[in-house]
Amino acid sequence: MRTSLSPLMQQIKTHILSVAPDTEFTDNLVADNFTAHLGRGRIFQISPITTRSYDTVAEWPLYVVAIPPPEPGPWECHTMEEILETLRFPTVFPNVRRISVAEMRERAGF
Repeated sequence: MRTSLSPLMQQIKTHILSVAPDTEFTDNLVADNFTAHLGRGRIFQISPITTRSYDTVAEWPLYVVAIPPPEPGPWECHTMEEILETLRFPTVFPNVRRISVAEMRERAGF
């Protein structure tokens, strides 16, 4: 079992804190993801694809979901800039591709 998030997920948290220092995080070590609480009711989960065995290795792309989601399916982010753009939702609607729940399940092998 993991004792900390993967280096990529740690790096993303550090970068988010550099632009939004009041962000609070809830880590999910089993799935190597975290929830970012940005204030004003803005909450996002950021995660890699998770397989059935939770043997996730965090790598790009990562997936961002607003909590509660405005519509099914996460945003698929390939860069730190895309993650930061997505975290501005709902003030700014991100110009980042949304992936369907079906496509996400297929990629994860469900």
